[in-house]
Amino acid sequence: MQTRQNEQKNGDATDTPRIVPSPVLTGGGKLALLDRPRAVIDLASWQTVLHFARLCDTEIKGRGTVEVSGSEFLLGNPFILGQKVNRAQTDDSRAFNAFYAQLASQGREKEVARYCLEWHSHVDMPPFFSDEDCETIAGYTVMFDWMVLLVLNRRAEYQCRLDVYNPVRLSIELPLYVVLPAPSIEIDLMCRQAIEEHVHAKPSLADRFTRFLQTWNYELQSSAVSSPALMPAEFLATPAEEENP
Repeated sequence: MQTRQNEQKNGDATDTPRIVPSPVLTGGGKLALLDRPRAVIDLASWQTVLHFARLCDTEIKGRGTVEVSGSEFLLGNPFILGQKVNRAQTDDSRAFNAFYAQLASQGREKEVARYCLEWHSHVDMPPFFSDEDCETIAGYTVMFDWMVLLVLNRRAEYQCRLDVYNPVRLSIELPLYVVLPAPSIEIDLMCRQAIEEHVHAKPSLADRFTRFLQTWNYELQSSAVSSPALMPAEFLATPAEEENP
């Protein structure tokens, strides 16, 4: 199953993230700037973030990790820290600064860079980046070269963006994809048996034309004297004229 919704319009919230089959990941390496970047999140991580949002009648903020694979930002490991909240605001800056400082004091500076996902909920309100959100985002310039930001509500509507701080300051809207796990053996077997029983291939007009060309080329190559080729009548037959199998 794969559903791809229309491209997001600037400033509009997007419904439930697009769903793509597993695996979706491409080769590793630095971000390929010629490819349109997108955010990819595994199903368990998406369900965790959404469940946090649905359990709270106030805003809630969380963190997570980001890995870069080709032009994809792989989001995962969502968690929350101590925070002060109400229905319009949430602030975990003190706890996050302590978390950041603890990793740095342990000589894990490179690991700090992985925790560049911030997500928060807007409860039942439309998801968008408010002026206060943008001020918070701008404050990360002293910690990170770039951040991925996600805002969502309890209806699973969301906006996702990439904010780059160095070497230039810019923001890019990111489409968000959820990776589905591979189907179970039982589902795979059931689908295969149903297809074998109920789905019967029927040659299309293109298939018939290809078969005619293949036959024609074979006859020309196997005959010392070429003769005008005749198109078989079955090629011109419409589906209604064919006998049922």
